[in-house]
Amino acid sequence: MNCVPAGKIRKANIRFYKAGFNLRISRLPVAMIFYRYFFRIAVIACGVFLSRTARAQQFSGFEGSVYGGVLNTASQPAASADMPFRWDVELIGVSSMWNNNIVKFNPYNHPLSTDSSILGSELIHGDKKRYGALMSNVHVLNVLYAVDHRLTVGAGWNARSYSNGDRMDFALNDSTKGPYSFIRENAVNKMQQGRLVSNSWSEFYITASRVMQQTTYDTWKAGATLKVLKGAAGAFVDADAVEVSPYPSGGDYYFSRAQGSYGYSGNLDSLNDTNPFKRNKRFALNGSKLSLGLDLGVSYTRRLPGVIPNYIDNTPGNYDWKIEAALTDIGRLKYKYGSASRQIRGPLGTAADLSTFQNIVDTVTSLQGFNNAIAGMVEADSLQGKFTVGLPAALHINFDKSLGRNFYLNANLILDASFLNGYADYRVHVTNSLILTPRWEIAHFGGSLPIYFNTHGEVLVGAAIRVGPLVAGVHDFRWLTHSSFRSGGGYVALVIRRLWPEKDDCPRF
Repeated sequence: MNCVPAGKIRKANIRFYKAGFNLRISRLPVAMIFYRYFFRIAVIACGVFLSRTARAQQFSGFEGSVYGGVLNTASQPAASADMPFRWDVELIGVSSMWNNNIVKFNPYNHPLSTDSSILGSELIHGDKKRYGALMSNVHVLNVLYAVDHRLTVGAGWNARSYSNGDRMDFALNDSTKGPYSFIRENAVNKMQQGRLVSNSWSEFYITASRVMQQTTYDTWKAGATLKVLKGAAGAFVDADAVEVSPYPSGGDYYFSRAQGSYGYSGNLDSLNDTNPFKRNKRFALNGSKLSLGLDLGVSYTRRLPGVIPNYIDNTPGNYDWKIEAALTDIGRLKYKYGSASRQIRGPLGTAADLSTFQNIVDTVTSLQGFNNAIAGMVEADSLQGKFTVGLPAALHINFDKSLGRNFYLNANLILDASFLNGYADYRVHVTNSLILTPRWEIAHFGGSLPIYFNTHGEVLVGAAIRVGPLVAGVHDFRWLTHSSFRSGGGYVALVIRRLWPEKDDCPRF
């Protein structure tokens, strides 16, 4: 028998200045008095590696695909065992997604701006629980190599960033222009809380997956990925309680209660507008000592009945269905506090004037300057030592069904498992979601229409293609319109598979 081979962003306009990573967002309201400075810190954390772009759940259009290879390693380390190509090399890949119910925009139209009239028109109005997330990944030279039909090994380098905001409940409307109007509308006789956490890091990983058991009809696979992590930037704002009250004599308002903390990794103290960009980037890449992370996965495939007894058909897409489960991103990073990190214990009576605070926000340009300006308004202690931020641990459950004629239907459930990193001081997390994806594909071509649902009630309908080495997709078709939207993103990658002759794919008995 002859043997044959198996199977013949427009850039988001959140702009960073290279030297100082200065953010053009200065009036985006969130439910805490230190919001302006958190967003500067958070954007530094997100922008270290993606200084001119804005996980999705990795490359969601091809989850479960037998041709997904190295692209699916991050969400399922067992998937690559018995892959149809001997080599799978991702030269470069970028994936990103934002998701929130605070502000909507379309990067095709205009950037987020300090112009309050523009911002006011983009706010998502109403009184509701607020959330926000920004997730970005860069993959550089991720490699898989099939040692034989049973064992696949790989390695690669990734840069990743996650930022989350939650525990917020506040109203926004046309009159919300800055901190004065925002806090006055939301905090009078109402305690406000909120938390924002950002974590960026680089990781070098090694991975291995193996066929543990294979029969005529069944295949069991298992895989694991070990990561060496290096923190780039960590930051948080944690408002425990913020209240505003009117002066007894009437007129203005003052902070009657202010408890919380804000902090960031100490390496950001070294960033300076006068430094060359390369020097700033070097400082930003060294936020923590080395740490370890772990992914674990298992996969079961039910094959179609064969016509020859004991014959194992190795045709990649020749299966009836398969189900996979994985735990990813178990681990944490430890950062040293930056010099301007503070614990706020309360205001100094009526000295904490709301108008004065508005003026501080409008005029102060650094976090240390902000600390100096509020020294007479609140009791603040410097935060010393270190803080830890957990990785966005997640449980992935993936079901893939063959429909025949190279059509498949995939259901991918992603659940927040950040509680596994509960020993960390702060945690970033994925959004609980379900992605239903019909797709058609052969060895070097494919297309899919992922439909994304999450627990915030959002429904996104996107598209993805795979043409030779190019993989690209968007998470919602509204990228192609001029209307503003609150969630979006996309991904693109270059993947080479025929560097050397393919592995022997002779049938086995």
